[in-house]
Amino acid sequence: MGLNTFPMREYPHSLLGKLQKKLKHFINGSNPFRMSIFGKEFTFVRRDILKDLRRNSVVQSEQLDLREQLYDSVLAQSHLIPLSLYTQPIIWNYDYTMRLLKLPNFLVMADSLCSAYHKGFQNISENVFEHNILNPGNFAKTGSFAIIKPNTLEILKYK
Repeated sequence: MGLNTFPMREYPHSLLGKLQKKLKHFINGSNPFRMSIFGKEFTFVRRDILKDLRRNSVVQSEQLDLREQLYDSVLAQSHLIPLSLYTQPIIWNYDYTMRLLKLPNFLVMADSLCSAYHKGFQNISENVFEHNILNPGNFAKTGSFAIIKPNTLEILKYK
């Protein structure tokens, strides 16, 4: 297993053990990380996929909305890493963790190259966004972040 393979396991307890003891609600999750809150499914993935998509693209990047291209590629392939094996090696025993055969209520893709982004897929009968794709943006560069209220399906974005 190299450092560039995906998915990534959680950090070893020997590195974060003291932090876990001090913080009561600390979760040392893998990447991607899935959880359920108030009956809503969340999937979090932290990977700069857009950089690899741009590097391997044959179309001029000025012609496309790259964020849309990234999310459309992920949804079309129902996989969190829509790249070739040469670009992103995958640990096959854990490939099932990256499949999106059932779209979660919130798919949070923390790609540091993308600006803040939200796209919702609406349930017409209830007039709420049932599935959401969200990138909170790069906090270190722009100071943007997002707050998700899972009980009301509300997303508050701050810049």
